[in-house]
Amino acid sequence: MNQTASPRESMGVTNKSTQSTTASTTPSYPFELDEGACVYDNKIYQSAEQIPRPHPCDFCFCFRGDIICLQQTCPPPIARCYETQIEGFCCPRYECPVQSTTMNVTVTTPTTVPTQHVERKGCQISGVFYEVGEVVRAASGPCLECKCDHSGVMQCNPKV
Repeated sequence: MNQTASPRESMGVTNKSTQSTTASTTPSYPFELDEGACVYDNKIYQSAEQIPRPHPCDFCFCFRGDIICLQQTCPPPIARCYETQIEGFCCPRYECPVQSTTMNVTVTTPTTVPTQHVERKGCQISGVFYEVGEVVRAASGPCLECKCDHSGVMQCNPKV
């Protein structure tokens, strides 16, 4: 009977329990692996330990002797915005031109100081005024946080 390597073995992944049952196809190690440990790319990872991957969208970890990989997805592109990749982050940053504006705000205080008129800089987005640094909740989501910046641009950065 011809024995073929399982997908885990072809990736170079093994653990203590599979090593003893597939000794003919699994590389031998001069040491004993801890229960639940994984071997990937000739390195040992303990259960719950993250396995580094070259692409920031890939997240792999050892879990009780198995390697589990998840791939992060990014929100769809934002219309009329410019995409910028950020090193080490899976999702890009978006810069969106918006109407830069100022708003006169009346400030009243409970003292004898007369009422003051203050000019605030910000962005006008869909008819709503946002001060510089304020989060634009209508454009933000679970993966992106969008803010009005001082140059009249709404910047949307990926959340960690």
